This record gives sequence, C-alpha cells and structure tokens, in this order.
Amino acid sequence: MQRRKYPGSEIRIITYTSVSQPIQTEQVSDGLRIYGTGSIHRATYLFGLLKRLPKVLAKGWRPDVVTVQTPWEEGSLGYIIARLLKAKYLPQLHFDLFSNDWKKEHWLNGWRKQVACLAGY
Repeated sequence: MQRRKYPGSEIRIITYTSVSQPIQTEQVSDGLRIYGTGSIHRATYLFGLLKRLPKVLAKGWRPDVVTVQTPWEEGSLGYIIARLLKAKYLPQLHFDLFSNDWKKEHWLNGWRKQVACLAGY
C-alpha cells in the first residue's frame, strides 16, 4: 500500500556482516536494498559502513531519514552523515538500558548508559 502512495520510495540498509559472510548488495524486493559491511570484526563496523556508503549513495540517491540502532559509536557517525546529507536523524534503542546484565556485557556500557541518559533516553 505504501508503494502506491509513495511511488519510487526506497529503503536502503547498511548492516554489519562478517568477512566470512559478506552481503555485497542484495535487492530484497522492489524498494528495499541491504548492504553488508563485510567487516573483520564488530569493532570495525564503522569503517565498513564508511566503505559501503558511496555505493549506497550512488546515482545521487539521498535519504530523507538516517536511523541507527544505538546512540553511541554508530549513532555519532549516523548523526554526522544525516547532517551532511540534510536528512532527519532518528537514533533507536533495542534493549534494556537499565539492565545490570547489559552493563556487564562490555566495559564501555557504563559510559554508554550515561551518554544515553544525557541524550534523553
């Protein structure tokens, strides 16, 4: 229904994929494309994202909205990309920020919680 309402609309997703399972570019359906980063490790995801970005923006395509799954590392980069492309920015959280188990998962998660709280999450 949305395709009829907004003909030519398109969603492009850059997602983490490992070197062993790189998704180059996959057109899932009309109006949806997924770009894998082919990253060495999750820690190098941002470099993979930057490497894939020119292909995502090929032929003058520009997003109306840039959304990210967390407000931290990729959130900071997403914010910069959104500003450069004059797009709206929408950070998201998909976990329990106040969970002690989550805080123990990574040594940076205590800092990440503070940043998210300052940002109004």
